[in-house]
Amino acid sequence: MSELLKDFDNVECSMDDILIFANSKVELNEVVDKVMKRLYLAGLKLNKEKCVLSAEKVKFLGHIWDKNGVSPDPEKKLQHPTTRDCIEVLKRWFSVHGVPEVFESDNGSQYASKMFNEFLESWGIQKSLSSPYHPQSNGLAERAVEASKVLLKRCQKDNSDQGQISK
Repeated sequence: MSELLKDFDNVECSMDDILIFANSKVELNEVVDKVMKRLYLAGLKLNKEKCVLSAEKVKFLGHIWDKNGVSPDPEKKLQHPTTRDCIEVLKRWFSVHGVPEVFESDNGSQYASKMFNEFLESWGIQKSLSSPYHPQSNGLAERAVEASKVLLKRCQKDNSDQGQISK
């Protein structure tokens, strides 16, 4: 599905799910029409019971997509995750995004357990840890956080983020 619709800027695919978003009803109708034609020409059919059209808010892949953008779904957040919880979430994540070669995390108890190490080993994933109490030791993550803060401040300053959902 992703390969079939990869040239659409305002379409997200995950396995057999398709999310189409736009800035206006007119644009949305145009994109839906193009996607439907592409699916028809490929011989694919949609399950009408799974179709939701013109929704103001959609829960998709653990996030809420709406006119304000994309935000984590609070119902999906693990409050006090156990090792087993983390493994189940990662299995779902891997089924959508693929299995990584390396898993990078802090040295939290969920990730330091024997069960978690066996899970990574059984999936052929290497492990890379940073200190949970010294996040500055994870330079890559710290640079990403800093870059995100700078970008958000710029968007706020010049009002360049209009709350549009985009890739």
